[in-house]
Amino acid sequence: MLSQNSIFPLSVIYLQATNRPATVGLLVIALIPTTIGVIGGFTIAGRQGFALARDNATPFSAFFATLTRNGRAPANATTFVAVCVTGLGCIYLGSSRAFNDIAGCFVVLTSLSYLTAIVPNLLSGRKNMPRGPFYMPGWIGYAVNIISVLYLGTFGIIFCFPASLPVMAANMNYTVVIVGGITILVTMWWFFKGKDYKGPGDISDNT
Repeated sequence: MLSQNSIFPLSVIYLQATNRPATVGLLVIALIPTTIGVIGGFTIAGRQGFALARDNATPFSAFFATLTRNGRAPANATTFVAVCVTGLGCIYLGSSRAFNDIAGCFVVLTSLSYLTAIVPNLLSGRKNMPRGPFYMPGWIGYAVNIISVLYLGTFGIIFCFPASLPVMAANMNYTVVIVGGITILVTMWWFFKGKDYKGPGDISDNT
């Protein structure tokens, strides 16, 4: 039953604004598009995991790069993604703070993924990246890249700041700890497995 102490904020808002039957109906309306979005998210993440496994960039690459015989779908990779996401969702039941910090890492990790593509391009004089239809020549391209690096770096640091002062264990922003831990694990994996990595241009894509 819904209550004022529910850990699901949306249910409390609906309960305060309407009666109980209306609250349940509104939650069902919110549940339908959420379910559709989750299915799409699983599909996208599963295929991304399959692509990394196909390039031999993940643990147990052979297993996660397997396609089903009939549908040619990456069932193993998609199932693994679903299990991981479900596990992360369960963290919210134990600690909303931990879950919010993990979810907040998305912005920082996304910014870092952009930086790892833009910074090497700048340091190499913008000579090694294939030129696409939106290529910016001369100083315009350098200016856009430099502004992007400064913007992403600045806001990446800001997102690691604590929400309030004084900083204590209860209100600390653990984003920097999580991002640092992931960075260390990925770096270790690169030194261990990097020599076996095959990029998309090194293999034939039969999918």
